[in-house]
Amino acid sequence: MNKKYLAAGLTLTVFAGLSLWPADNPRMAVSSTQVIDLPVEQSWEKMSNLAVSHHYVPDVIDTRMLTDQTQGVGASRRVFKSEDQYVDETVVEWNEGKGFVIKLHNETFFLPFKEGRFRYQITDVGSQQTEFTGTMSFEPPMGLLGDWLFRNVMAAPISKTVEQTVLGLRYYYETGQPVSDEVREAL
Repeated sequence: MNKKYLAAGLTLTVFAGLSLWPADNPRMAVSSTQVIDLPVEQSWEKMSNLAVSHHYVPDVIDTRMLTDQTQGVGASRRVFKSEDQYVDETVVEWNEGKGFVIKLHNETFFLPFKEGRFRYQITDVGSQQTEFTGTMSFEPPMGLLGDWLFRNVMAAPISKTVEQTVLGLRYYYETGQPVSDEVREAL
């Protein structure tokens, strides 16, 4: 019986130590890229409208602007998963005609990271087409243990969400139609 307690105590001590030990590179990122069949100017016009993310982001039912400012650094929106579950997103970087970065904060549901940001970036690739790259960057909690958990457990679901967001954005920009669950499955 004492060996079981000793093993349990040792295991907890190791996990606690790993969770407190900082990771070498605490920031992680997952990206997805798609080519949109629109000129870069039209893509930017659509992308710079921060109030429409619920039309292409999976599991988002509504988007409401929180500031009178609708573009540029400081513009902020609330993105709803349900009536009482939301996350606020505030623009922390704005590159006119090229992209922006939003910081996720004030979430009312569990986000599996300490700090998250999403970069929207477009590039003109000619032939009336735009390359869009969406990048979710985040800092996992719990030091080396969190680093390991993210690389081995959370990377796949986060990568899938980023990919679905980018595919949904492409569909919405090209068609002007919100992405339904049926459409999302076909993308």
